[in-house]
Amino acid sequence: MFQGLRQVLRDCVNATAFLTVLPVHHAGGPAGGMFAAFPLIGVILGGALAGAGLLRPFLPGESGRVALLLLWIALTGGLHLDGLGDACDGLLAPVPLERRRAILKDPRVGTFGVIGLVLLLLGKYALLGVAAPWTLLLTPMLGRWTISLAALLPAAQPPGLGAMSREGYHLKHTVIASLFTLMVLGGAVVCVGSWEVLVLALMPPLLVLTFGRWAVGRSGGGLTGDSYGALCELSELACLFAGALL
Repeated sequence: MFQGLRQVLRDCVNATAFLTVLPVHHAGGPAGGMFAAFPLIGVILGGALAGAGLLRPFLPGESGRVALLLLWIALTGGLHLDGLGDACDGLLAPVPLERRRAILKDPRVGTFGVIGLVLLLLGKYALLGVAAPWTLLLTPMLGRWTISLAALLPAAQPPGLGAMSREGYHLKHTVIASLFTLMVLGGAVVCVGSWEVLVLALMPPLLVLTFGRWAVGRSGGGLTGDSYGALCELSELACLFAGALL
């Protein structure tokens, strides 16, 4: 029992060190267990955003949403934005498969990456202006749940961050992440008083089934670490959009 608890705490610490810029050191052990803790880290990030969002009325003009966007990027160190840019360069390039794989391994950002990053940041900026506190709270969690769901798809062959992060991964880690996410969503339904909140929960599975499966085919066999980052960012954008519609 105590060994299991230590493992859970270790996975939470490792996920915090991996996904955020918080001063937490990696606790060692297989990285795959982090997939179970990803939504929990998302709740922590969402709590910070929701709290900061309460200050928007006191800031002049559009500076409130700019501050929120900067905080969002700062807390994660731009980790998933980097993945989105690299994924856009590699997956959207109209070149043969081998050349596409080489582009995916190239850390430099090209034209498609810049376009993808600009469009995503503009989209988040626009939607943050109408995002309710509960949307800010849930969106980062759902974005990281997307990564946990994407672990069910084939992974790219090592070496690479995507393959390294899956060492020790097991189906139970995605199940734990999903149960935690659904529990938080259930609590949100009670607090908000509307079942419409659950519409946001549809975004991650849909993105994994569409973009995730497409990315597997475009990369020639499996998701890379950049693909995981792209899925997280696209999921967050989709959740903000769904929240705005609601």
